[in-house]
Amino acid sequence: MRRVFTLAASLALVTLVGCSSSPVVGTWSGRGAANAPFTFGSVSFVGDQTFTAEAKYSGNTRVQSGTWATTGDELSLNAGDSKRNYKYKVEGSTLVVTDPKSGHAITLDRMPK
Repeated sequence: MRRVFTLAASLALVTLVGCSSSPVVGTWSGRGAANAPFTFGSVSFVGDQTFTAEAKYSGNTRVQSGTWATTGDELSLNAGDSKRNYKYKVEGSTLVVTDPKSGHAITLDRMPK
């Protein structure tokens, strides 16, 4: 019985720590840029490593869902067959995501809970 309790407590702790361990967890609203090749309208990063994003590419808006991960200053987004890697930086309530290939940066603001 004690082992079961210890295992359950450990899993609960890992879940709680995992949910708050990354500064990207939360909902973000993108700042629009008329001439940008792509932008995010909004993105929600959940502590279980899933995300939902409203992305705009060349005037077309689409919603994507998938998984995310961070390593150092790199943010990886996987949605179906699509995998995108970005550089990211969180400062206070601002998230800046940069496409390393084009150098294009997107600024997002944290939405209140």
